[in-house]
Amino acid sequence: MSRRENVSIFLGKLKVNKPLFIFLLSVGVFAMDNVVNAFGSFPVFSTFSLIIIPLIWLQLWSNKKLNSFLIAFASVFVGAFLSTGFVYGFHQRSISDLIFILFFASSYFYYQSSFIKATPKWLHIFTVVVMLLFSFAFAGINSQSYTASAKEKKTDEYNAPKKVKHDNDVLDVMEYKRNYHYGLFRIPHVASYFLGFLALFYGYLFFKSRKWYLLLISILLFVLMLYSGVRTFAFVLAIAAALYFFRKRYLRVSVILILAVILMFLFRYKFFFLTRGSILEPFTSLIITITDNIDRLSRVLIWKSWLIEMQKFSWYNFLIGKSFYGSIEANARNLHNPLWFHNDFFSIVYSYGIPALAAYIVFFLKIYKDHENSIRKNFFLFVFNFSMPLAAFINGMYYYFPVLILYLFFVMMGISTNGKEEIKTKDDLLAHEV
Repeated sequence: MSRRENVSIFLGKLKVNKPLFIFLLSVGVFAMDNVVNAFGSFPVFSTFSLIIIPLIWLQLWSNKKLNSFLIAFASVFVGAFLSTGFVYGFHQRSISDLIFILFFASSYFYYQSSFIKATPKWLHIFTVVVMLLFSFAFAGINSQSYTASAKEKKTDEYNAPKKVKHDNDVLDVMEYKRNYHYGLFRIPHVASYFLGFLALFYGYLFFKSRKWYLLLISILLFVLMLYSGVRTFAFVLAIAAALYFFRKRYLRVSVILILAVILMFLFRYKFFFLTRGSILEPFTSLIITITDNIDRLSRVLIWKSWLIEMQKFSWYNFLIGKSFYGSIEANARNLHNPLWFHNDFFSIVYSYGIPALAAYIVFFLKIYKDHENSIRKNFFLFVFNFSMPLAAFINGMYYYFPVLILYLFFVMMGISTNGKEEIKTKDDLLAHEV
């Protein structure tokens, strides 16, 4: 018996060859991680990832499906991480960041190479877990891990003047401190992403089966996503949908969208006062901030900090970066706030260098290319696919456990992950063309 066969038998005993099991195990560990970190601090999911990533790679190797791009992708990131680590130190936050990136790419190729029966029932379990974690927000209970991470130990960086400033405009209060609702989720953005992607998923199921309870679930999840207070997914959903309509040349819909945007900006204060105190207030306040006080927008502040730091880069920094934790120290210095750059592309350039950025961009292009035919035909798949890189730019993607979202993507595809479409009936064909 060959070594590859022995490894395959071993992985079979661990059920690594069963993507459904790995998905549910990941969901379980994810839930445990959130519960534990709501009251303490221990990297449950990161520790699990350190174990499961090598097993996933072994599974791919035993099936002779270890993709050359995945090897190159991991090599670039790990090489940059080790290089900067010896210079700037191996901080826990930097290690976690690398793990999230590798898990994102590894899980894609793992599900891509395995045959997955396209059934939504496993996603219903995921939905229940998400709702259970989020439900604590209704009682005013939100995890302390998010606020704790924003109050990391202050260093000498706080004693120096801020390098990124904004005028103390009367409008600052609108963007200064927003209320987030996220229950036991460690980060409100994770709750918002999951609720938003699940709302899209159940909308897809409704148009596929015309069962009205699925539409109600989709609407409920979408409302809860707005209730979370995080604006990213709603914003990228609107952009991705607009891209779809423009590409399909739906002129009437495109004109309505453009007019709606113009009206919202022209009558922004009226909309703000109409929605004040509601779940729409963060969105109407955003329009005012963009128009009248853009220097106060959090992304503008953070990305100005990024630009300041990039101007200090030497040639080898552009090659290997300066480490992820270095970005947190930079924002502590420039903003007096220990944040990361909230943009995958900016963060990767800073943390791992330009070659790593190129690999990350190619990764998104590969996802699209692998499933281009289905994505181009299906509204929901189109929006799902394009919302990922859009979210990566506006707020970040790999940092928010996309390993769980990727499985949802493949179930929505309605195909096996070897790329063969499972269209067996006329109804399947019609659903595929939605």
